[in-house]
Amino acid sequence: MTFSCCLTGSTGLTISCGEVLLEAGHDIVTTVSPSRRVRGWARQRGILTADRFAPKADGAPRFDYLFSVVNGTVLDAHTLALARFGAINYHNGPLPSYAGAHAASWAILNGEASHGVSWHLMVERIDAGPILKQRLFRVPHGVDAAEVNAICHRLGTEAFVELVDELSSGRARAVDQDLASRTYFGLHAKQRSGGLVRWDESASAIARLVRAHQVGDVVNMFGTAKVDLGSLIAVVGDVSIETSRVPHAPGTVVEVVDDRIRVSTRTDDVSLRILSDLDGSLSARDLVLAAHLRLGAVLPLPDAGDGRALAAGLAATSRHEAFCARVIAEADPTPLPGAAGPPIGHLCAEVATALDPRSSAVAERDTIAAAATVLLIREWTGRANVVVSCDRPSSDDRPGRFFRAGLPLTISSDGTPLDVRSRVAKELAAVAGRDTYARDIVRRQKLGAPEVPFAVGRRDAYVRDALEERHPDPDRAQLRVSIEADGSLHMCSTGGRDWRALSSEQLALAADRLSSLTGQLVRSAPAPTAGGQCMASEAGAASG
Repeated sequence: MTFSCCLTGSTGLTISCGEVLLEAGHDIVTTVSPSRRVRGWARQRGILTADRFAPKADGAPRFDYLFSVVNGTVLDAHTLALARFGAINYHNGPLPSYAGAHAASWAILNGEASHGVSWHLMVERIDAGPILKQRLFRVPHGVDAAEVNAICHRLGTEAFVELVDELSSGRARAVDQDLASRTYFGLHAKQRSGGLVRWDESASAIARLVRAHQVGDVVNMFGTAKVDLGSLIAVVGDVSIETSRVPHAPGTVVEVVDDRIRVSTRTDDVSLRILSDLDGSLSARDLVLAAHLRLGAVLPLPDAGDGRALAAGLAATSRHEAFCARVIAEADPTPLPGAAGPPIGHLCAEVATALDPRSSAVAERDTIAAAATVLLIREWTGRANVVVSCDRPSSDDRPGRFFRAGLPLTISSDGTPLDVRSRVAKELAAVAGRDTYARDIVRRQKLGAPEVPFAVGRRDAYVRDALEERHPDPDRAQLRVSIEADGSLHMCSTGGRDWRALSSEQLALAADRLSSLTGQLVRSAPAPTAGGQCMASEAGAASG
C-alpha cells in the first residue's frame, strides 16, 4: 500500500530518503527545505517545494506521514498534526542517549565506543518519541565527527528502506523510549573549554576534542578546535598522537614543520595541523611565522575559568549566529579608491565637531559618526549602499580575542542627511544585542566575507595606541571614526589586506568633511523632547 508524505530536511541524506520513497512508489506531496540543493532536487522530480512551513491556516494540505531528515527547525504542534498517521524524525544518535544536537561530536568528546541512529515518532518533546527503527555500531578508532556522521547516514538510509516497507505493509511497531536514561545536548551547548586545547590534558583527550570539532564540508554550528599560540589564536585540523621522545612540560613545542606543530601534553605528544587564524585572514604558514614559534617554547596554558567564559560566550552568540551570518553574507564592502598610503601602517587625525551637547549618549555618537561616514563615502564613490561596521565593545566579559563586536551593516545612502541618520539609527537598533559574534564565523559558516574598510565606535585602547603611533589598528579599517563625549572627532587609517591606508592629505580632507557632515546631521535632527533628548537620540539609545 502506498502513502502520501511530506519530506523536510537540508542535506544529502534528505535527498537519499526522498529517492527511497519515490522508488517505492509513494507520493511526496511537498518538500520543505531551506537548502537550494534539496529544493532543486525536488523540482527536478516534479515535487512542490517551499523553504519553510506556512503558519497555521485552515485548509492546509494534509498527508499520511511527515518525514524529518536532518531538519534544523523545531516543528510546532500544528505542523506535526498535518500528518494523519505520524511525523517521523531521523536522529544521528542512539536514543534515548544523545538526544538533541551534534550527537556525533558529543559522543567523540565522551570517548564512546559505540554509537547509533534512530528513526522515531515526533512528539512535543525533542527526540523523545517512540522508536521505530534503530541501528547501533562500533565507533572506529581515530574517526572524527564527519566520519561518524557518514556511518550514521549510511545506516540511517538502510534502516529507512526497511521502515518504509514496514509502514506500507502495516508491520511498523514503535517502542517507547526509557526516558529515565535519556541524555540531552542542546543546539547551543559547547565543549567546556570552548574548543580551546589545554596542554595539561592527556593526548587522547586533546585528540578527541579536535576530532569532535571536525564536522566536514558543512556549515559548522558546533565550533572549532583552537590553540593559543601566545600572540595569536589558531584553528587546528587533523591530529595524531605521537609517543614522547623526551619528557617535556605540557605545552612545549617539540617540532615545527610547515603548517604542523608537535606539542607535549600531560601524557604523550600531539601533532596538530594548523589551518589559519580565527578570521581566516592568515594562512597556516603565515600564522606559524607570525606567532614566532620556536623549538622549546612553552605555549600558554589556558585558565579553566577563561575556558568556561569562552564556552559561555560561544553558547550565547550561537543563538543569533544565523542572523549575524546573514548580515555578513549580504555585505559588499568596497574601500575608498585612490588611497596612497603605505600597504601597512596608520595615519591619524583629530578635529572638533559641532556635536550637540544634548546628544552625548554613546549610541547617539555612534549613529552620527556612522551616518557621517556613509555620507562621506557616498560623496567620494557614488555608491548607493555603504557598508560600515559599528564596533561597539561587548557589554560582557567575553574574551576579546575570540569575538568581534560590530556587524558590517549595509546602509542605503539615498536621501537627505536626516534620512541617512534615521536609517542608521534604525539599523543599529535592529542589531542591538545581536552584533557580537565569534571570530571564526567566516570559516564555520563558509562566508568568505572580505574585511570591512569603514568602522565607527568608541576610541578604545587600540585606537589610542594608533593615535600615539605605538601600533596599527589590529582590525585594519581603512577609515575608522570615533566621536567622543566632548564632541571631538578622531580618525585613523590603516592598511589592510584589500586596501592601502589613506595618505595624510586624504585623511585631512576626510576629517574636514566629516566635521562638516556631523554639523549638518546635528542641525537636521528633530526638536528635543520634553526630556531634553532628541528623538533620534532616543532611537539610537535603544540600540546601546
